[in-house]
Parts: sequence; structure tokens; C-alpha cells
Amino acid sequence: MGFGRADGAWFAIQVRPKYETFVSNCLRNKGYEEFLPLAHSSEWLIRSSVRPTAPKPLYPGYLFCRVDINLTGKIISTPGVIRILSFGRSPVPVDPQEMANMRRISDSGLGVYSWPYARTGDRVIVKDGPLRGMEGVLFGQRQAGRLIVSVTLLQRSAAVEMNSTWLEVVDVRANNGENRATWSPTV
Repeated sequence: MGFGRADGAWFAIQVRPKYETFVSNCLRNKGYEEFLPLAHSSEWLIRSSVRPTAPKPLYPGYLFCRVDINLTGKIISTPGVIRILSFGRSPVPVDPQEMANMRRISDSGLGVYSWPYARTGDRVIVKDGPLRGMEGVLFGQRQAGRLIVSVTLLQRSAAVEMNSTWLEVVDVRANNGENRATWSPTV
């Protein structure tokens, strides 16, 4: 029976600590499409004088795999895999928009690092740069803005540092989400 990449949804896979890369490689060798988002320091991405360190998993203990839910046996039997995140006995797919956001920030070339799960804060839209059109939660610091992208299923978030002039606040409380104002960074 073949593996249907186009028909499969993305699922979060919990793995043993420090086994993320190993499990990712094993799943890829088994023919699965997997995604292990990595944290990248913005310092070594920008300045060549800073020696790069090996990227670490953005969500320690987790990776993502696209799979037909009826074909999970090879995933569960992979060394290092603990489980597919589920509610009860039913695996729950990751929201497709959250998955697309994670892939975009991973490919953006911007500094990306883990961030505490955010439930409150200003909703913003990125109006310029490599992440144009994405929405997320904003936390500001000096002249840089941090866009927080969350994965609800994992209750984990990732932060991306970017130029604060690229961001625009989306005020969803006024005018049914149609009112937008420019964000000013906190100093």
C-alpha cells in the first residue's frame, strides 16, 4: 500500500529528548515527509564574525510528519518515537495554517528561537519582508519586533525577530477586524 503525501495531514510526533534529528532521519528513510523546525540564532545569520552553533530543535521533543492516518504503524515503531499527539485514541492533525506558518518562518532566513506559548498580545500582520502576509502575536523590544507564531496543538510558540516597520497591528476588537494601525516599538 503506497503512502499518499498529497492526501495526508500533518501530525505532531512526540519523541525522546535529544532524538529529534535521529527520528526525523528515520522517518525520511521510511518514505515519510517530515519536518523538524530548527532554531537559528539571528546573530550568526547576520554577522559572519560570530561562530555558528548547530541549530537546535525549535520545539524540543517534537517534530512533524505528513501521514495518512491509516498508516501510522511504521511511525509508532520508529526508535525514539513516544507517540502521535492525540485526543483519546484519535490522532489530531496540526492546523494547516499553523503548519504553513512554521514552514515559512523556518525558510525565511530570519533569527528563529523558541518562545513561551502566547495567548494574549497584539495580533499583527507582516506588511513587508520575507514573511509578508503572515499574522501572529507581537511582542516588542527596542527597535526590533518579535512575531510570535503558535502551534495550538503543542501549546508551543516560536519567535521571529524582524524590523518593526514591517509590522502592522490588527485591531480585531474594533470594526469587526477592519481597523488597522501602525505599531510603534517599545523602547
